[in-house]
Amino acid sequence: MQLKFASRYAKALLDLAQEQNLLDTIAIDMKTIAATLRQHTDLHLMVKSPIIYSDKKMAVLNEVFVSVNALTKSFLQITIQKKREISLLEIAAEFIEQYNHKNNIVKATLTTAQVADEDTIINVKATITSQLNAKEVQLETVIDEQIIGGFVLQYGDKIFDASIQYDLKQIAKQFEDNAYVAKI
Repeated sequence: MQLKFASRYAKALLDLAQEQNLLDTIAIDMKTIAATLRQHTDLHLMVKSPIIYSDKKMAVLNEVFVSVNALTKSFLQITIQKKREISLLEIAAEFIEQYNHKNNIVKATLTTAQVADEDTIINVKATITSQLNAKEVQLETVIDEQIIGGFVLQYGDKIFDASIQYDLKQIAKQFEDNAYVAKI
């Protein structure tokens, strides 16, 4: 339920920003808001608190987000007036998601056992860009020693697992399902 609500608010802001030719500016503002709320849990809890009055919340947000665009400030004001500030982080995250989709920006995660070198990162980005005809690829790299070697690439709803851990699991499964060994 809350996701649909956040999606509607994000879509409304996205449409208004596009109409006013401020889409990239508002996207930067929403990224700033989302990152700030994630990093500062006290601020996030204050915004969500039903005990703190709306005017106090808006005063704090105006101080914290002094450099955001006037449209973003108006959006924050409306969100607080409508008592929807509890979902501000979700709205900002949903806006970023819709902005990325609209601008053909793909988010991907590359998991490796060791730090991936620059050539690998460039090749992965190029491959995703060409396969999806993406404008930009935002690649997050993660180190997970449990995959032993190789890599796991995830973007959208797709996962490409070329890790040694995956290969070992497949081999173990083949031994378990061996049709040539009589089961007792």
